[in-house]
Amino acid sequence: MEKSARILSVGAAADDLEAPGGSRLLELIAKTLVASVAMERSAALVALVLLGAAAVAADPESYAGFRVLAVALEDPNGHNITSKLLPRLRELGVEDSWGLDREKMKVALMVAPDKVAAVVAALEDARLPYQELWSDVQQILDIEARKRAGMPQIRSELPDGHVTFNRFMRYEEIERYLHRLARDHADLVTLQPLGRSWEGRAMTGVLVSLGGNKKRPSILVDAGIHAREWIAPAFTLYLLQQLVEVRENRHLLEDLDWYVLPMLNPDGYEYSHTTNRMWRKNRSNESDPWCRGVDLNRNFDFHWNLRGDGAAQACNIDYPGRYAFSELETKNLRDFILNKNKDKSIKLYLTMHSWGWFILFPWSYTKEHPSNYDELLSISKEANKAMVAAGSKHFRVGSPPDILYAAPGSSMDWVMGVAGVDKAWSLELPGGAGSGFEIEEANIAATVRPVFEGVKAFARHAR
Repeated sequence: MEKSARILSVGAAADDLEAPGGSRLLELIAKTLVASVAMERSAALVALVLLGAAAVAADPESYAGFRVLAVALEDPNGHNITSKLLPRLRELGVEDSWGLDREKMKVALMVAPDKVAAVVAALEDARLPYQELWSDVQQILDIEARKRAGMPQIRSELPDGHVTFNRFMRYEEIERYLHRLARDHADLVTLQPLGRSWEGRAMTGVLVSLGGNKKRPSILVDAGIHAREWIAPAFTLYLLQQLVEVRENRHLLEDLDWYVLPMLNPDGYEYSHTTNRMWRKNRSNESDPWCRGVDLNRNFDFHWNLRGDGAAQACNIDYPGRYAFSELETKNLRDFILNKNKDKSIKLYLTMHSWGWFILFPWSYTKEHPSNYDELLSISKEANKAMVAAGSKHFRVGSPPDILYAAPGSSMDWVMGVAGVDKAWSLELPGGAGSGFEIEEANIAATVRPVFEGVKAFARHAR
């Protein structure tokens, strides 16, 4: 089949991915794409937004008229161009897009309304096949917002301190649920305070354990490090419900303690609910008064800032911070893990993300593999098989540079490279239509159930 004639359909994506293209194409796309769809809007600085800067504004971000194009990641000769073009894209300042289809290898690019014609012309000139997926991103976000607003009976009927999977719970509701679990199941649940966020919100984790004198290895599962990835905290709440409130799962506690940290970025999470649905970073403003926030999953002190983004790139959606562990949230997680793992009892780490169908393991910063690569790959395949058996699509497995792109300074790499945990993974959970982060609330339960089966498969190797 002629590669240039192929038309691509929409597919799943991973949040962290940057957008590839062709060399001449990149020059145009870098000037026309929004450098960070998670930046805050100022009408007087629209031109700067398109070049990678942003201004702070109190009103919600609007994506009216922004279009999303799916672009192939193969050149006309059928060669995969991802690894070749990602570094060039970084140099040109293209920061945010929606990521790779796990099977068909394509990327979704968001284009400003007045730049669509130029980008399309560039795509056609480069003979890269494309398809318009969405003609107005804001319409997608508005539809989902109306659906959430149209469920007042569900919101009002939720008893205080209880959990629901009919909608995405807010930060305060999550906190109340954790405290209720500790109160009603004191024999199993112990609250684990991590500290406070930039805006002063409590970061609360949970230890689920049968207690007693038996010394058990432990597994640590966290979520919510990226604000807009709502399905990730929702999964950890489902995990807690299953571990604590479903007696049939009590066997999962017999030989293993569970640390579950549902919300690593509470400020960003709330901001993505109230103001900007596409916000990814935290909400600190120490780096740049015009561009708030740090990508917490680039802020860990293990090959931090390997690309040399520097302070001048504070507007980037994956800005790594002024220095490693510059953020309260990452310092809190660091201190918690180092304290709990003094005796090397944490045997396995899972960090939950979205969106895509990916099981990722170290290293994120290099294509070199860790010494236990074969073991990590084998366990990943086992977990994938368990999730597929429970109704999920297949997850693609591997290290980020091998199947996606390099991501230095990640929590996963730091946990295995510094904190002394032997096995670590990052799971990119399924997304929805629209922005990809907008899973319909009616589908939350169906999304998290298969993942629980995968996590049980991982847990069998926490030894």
